[in-house]
Amino acid sequence: FFFQAEDGIRDFCLSRGLGDVYKRQYQRRVHGEIILRGYKRRNRSYSRQMEGPKEAVQKIEEIAKKTEEQHKKTGQVLRVWENLLPMYRLKVFAIEKKLRSLHVVLVQSDYYQKTLRERMEILEAPSVQHLCKSIVMENTAFQEDHADENYQRYYCIVVQYVTRFHAEKLMKMMRDIQNQRCNNKLGKRAFHFRLVPEEVSDKLTGYTHNAVTPFCLATKMPIILSERIAQLSPQMFWMGGGGVDVKVRVSLDEFINKSGLSVEIGDVVYDGEDLSAVNTVLAD
Repeated sequence: FFFQAEDGIRDFCLSRGLGDVYKRQYQRRVHGEIILRGYKRRNRSYSRQMEGPKEAVQKIEEIAKKTEEQHKKTGQVLRVWENLLPMYRLKVFAIEKKLRSLHVVLVQSDYYQKTLRERMEILEAPSVQHLCKSIVMENTAFQEDHADENYQRYYCIVVQYVTRFHAEKLMKMMRDIQNQRCNNKLGKRAFHFRLVPEEVSDKLTGYTHNAVTPFCLATKMPIILSERIAQLSPQMFWMGGGGVDVKVRVSLDEFINKSGLSVEIGDVVYDGEDLSAVNTVLAD
C-alpha cells in the first residue's frame, strides 16, 4: 500500500505500479487510486510504504483529519469522515475483482452546486457525457411466484446526466428479456416501473442520495446500463462512489466483465436529447 501527495494534491494511492503518473493517464492507473481533488497547491510532498490494510486505513484517517482541519480554517468544509468507509470499501472491491481501471476521487462538498462542465473538469473526465448516475427502480407489478434472475422487483439503472431516463423503455426491455429467456412468458401487466422513494433507495443500496453506486450494494439487484454509456469513447465512465463526495471511474469492459455484477445494456433514455449544452446546475 502506498500513499503520495504531490504539491498539496493529496493522493491516496493504495496500490500503484512504478512509473504510474495519475494526472490525465486513465489507462495506466492500477487497482483503484484514491485522490482528494480541489485543494490549493502547497509546496509539500509525502510518501510512505504501508504494511497492510489496517495501517492504510489509519493513515487515511490521519491525513483526513489534518485535511479537514485545514479546510475549516479556510471556510472550505470537506466531509471527509463519512466518505472514508466507502472509499476503502471500493478499494478492497477493486483488489478482490482485479479492477485495474477503478479510480476513486474525493471531491469537495460544493460539487453538486457546480455545472456539469465544472464537474467534468474537477474529475478530469473526457466529456460531460462520461458523467453518470445510478438510480433504483421498482417493478410495482412484480409477481413473486415468477421471480428469477431475469425477473426481479428492483433494478439499479445507470444513465448519463445529459440524458433523461425513460421508464416505458425499461419496461419493454425487461419484458423482452423475460419473454426470451423464460418458458413462462409474462404479459404487460407484470411490468410497471417507478423510481423508489429516497428512504427505500437508502435501505436497498446502503447509500444515501447522490452517493448510490452499483458496487457493493446492500441488496443484490440487476444493473441496467444505458446503451449510450456503452457507446462512449474512451470506453469508461464516472458515477457515484458510495459517499456523497466520493466519485468513481471504471472502464466499460471491467464494469461488465470483471465486476461480478449482473449487467444488461439497453436503450432506457429518451431519444434525441442531449443536455450537455445546458450550462446550469442540473438536478441530481
